[in-house]
Amino acid sequence: MIDGVNKNIRSMIIYTTNFPDKLDKRMVEYDKENDKIILTRPGRVDKAIYFGYTNVQAINHTVNGLCKIVNETYENVIENEKRNEIINNIMDEYYKLNGKMTISQVTNMCYLQIIDILRDKIGGEFNVN
Repeated sequence: MIDGVNKNIRSMIIYTTNFPDKLDKRMVEYDKENDKIILTRPGRVDKAIYFGYTNVQAINHTVNGLCKIVNETYENVIENEKRNEIINNIMDEYYKLNGKMTISQVTNMCYLQIIDILRDKIGGEFNVN
């Protein structure tokens, strides 16, 4: 809950959810039939943006970007073969779900596989928060 936000300070608060049907109906309502958010309290919630499911291009971009960051930090610990294996594993799941996969799911799957690679090559504990 956010209360007492100063109107004189320019700020933006972003709410995200994978469960729009569980949002507070005093703020927004979820129209399940049309899969969209209806604003019920303008001024409290001013805009709703639906991101939907991811696609093959976004999966590749996400995995490549995360692997690049890890390689810059840990001196090329993820070879192309391992990166391609991560992409293939995620794509297998993507097709099993008939394309109904969010970018959050892609990112989580990628992180878990990267952590396994780091544990194997570097050792130690790595946590995902």
